[in-house]
Amino acid sequence: MAKSKDRIMWLEKYDHYYRFHHLFSTMKCIYCGQPKQHIDHTPPLSWVDANGSDYFIKNQIPFYKVPSCKDCNVILGDKPFFTIRQRKGYVAATLRERFAKELQNPMWDSEEMYALGDTLRSYIDVMQGSRLVLERRLDYATSD
Repeated sequence: MAKSKDRIMWLEKYDHYYRFHHLFSTMKCIYCGQPKQHIDHTPPLSWVDANGSDYFIKNQIPFYKVPSCKDCNVILGDKPFFTIRQRKGYVAATLRERFAKELQNPMWDSEEMYALGDTLRSYIDVMQGSRLVLERRLDYATSD
């Protein structure tokens, strides 16, 4: 119980510096386009705590709260990327590396799928759907 109270006090100590990014009203992650589930602080709160808010103010690094999916928020954690662009680039590189194998899966055409049995066709259909979602996430992450 004390830990959560301490965390809330710690968050409140720096939260007043952060403003909602203009894209916050969208219902999707600013990094990959998936549905938003979390709030990401840019720059990370732990770095503001470590360096002091004056460091970021002096270097003209804006404080933002942005929508984030759970996956991107976990990927980013408290990595020392202080702008949205840097954080977005890191997410794209990490997703590309993490799912390199899935991105190499071939795409089957309808004739090839028709020749398969129901179970295999269902499995390949799910795999292709996952690949398409991942490609959309990577496209979003690499866009401006």
